[in-house]
Amino acid sequence: EESLQHGVSLFAYPYGSYDTFDDATIDALKAEGFGAAFTTIAGTNRPGTEVFRLRRTRISWVDQLPEFQITMAGALDWYAGYQWITSRGR
Repeated sequence: EESLQHGVSLFAYPYGSYDTFDDATIDALKAEGFGAAFTTIAGTNRPGTEVFRLRRTRISWVDQLPEFQITMAGALDWYAGYQWITSRGR
C-alpha cells in the first residue's frame, strides 16, 4: 500500500493451494480489512462461493475462444479435487 500509495482490499495467497491457508488465515485477513482473497485452486466460482476462497483458473495466451468458454463453464473444476488429494500428502 505504501508503494502503491493506494489501499489494497484484495489478497492473493502465496502458493494458495489447500494446505497453504486455513480459517485462522482468513480471520486474520478479515481483521486486516481485506474484502476477499484468491487461491490457486483451479475451477470456477459459483454463486455462494466464499469470497476468501476464490478459485483461479489459468487462461493461456494460446487458448482460443472455445477453450476459454469450456474452461469458464467448469471443464477444469475436476482439477481442484486432484489438488486437494495431493495437498494431503505434504
